[in-house]
Amino acid sequence: MAKVVPIDQVKALHGKVKSHGDMMFVTNSLSGDINTRMIGKRNKEAHPVTEREVTTHNKMHDATAAYHELKQNLEAYRAFLEQYQEAKAKGCTCDKYRYFLKQYLDEGKNTVTIKIANKGSNEESYVRGMERCQTIEEADRLLVKFVEVLGYKKLAEAYKRVGK
Repeated sequence: MAKVVPIDQVKALHGKVKSHGDMMFVTNSLSGDINTRMIGKRNKEAHPVTEREVTTHNKMHDATAAYHELKQNLEAYRAFLEQYQEAKAKGCTCDKYRYFLKQYLDEGKNTVTIKIANKGSNEESYVRGMERCQTIEEADRLLVKFVEVLGYKKLAEAYKRVGK
């Protein structure tokens, strides 16, 4: 599919163009891409809510509630701020809330490590992924995944049971 480069007049558009229109222009601040979006309520008969949308909504609701609980606990919030400052020193550009959401939603997955390991699905790629692990739990999850890739499903299940 060809990428369309908008003309300068379209690049200058933001938000609603007409007062009675039902379309708006939205610019992605990271990539600079310009898209159109419908304004108004969703037609749920034509586009019913999917199970994935419900799951995502529930995750975001739980994450927001966890952030508010964290702010109530001063010691835990202070520890979180120290972790956030360390991440900013390493180059994190997001605000505290978005950093918390990323940590909360990625918890238990370590997506960067698993992406590195799955990229080649060989021992060297798993070693590179293992070097990025920050905790023993992440390393254990990656090791179990590697054992499963090798085909030793029973061994992986036994290790999971022992790890609990």
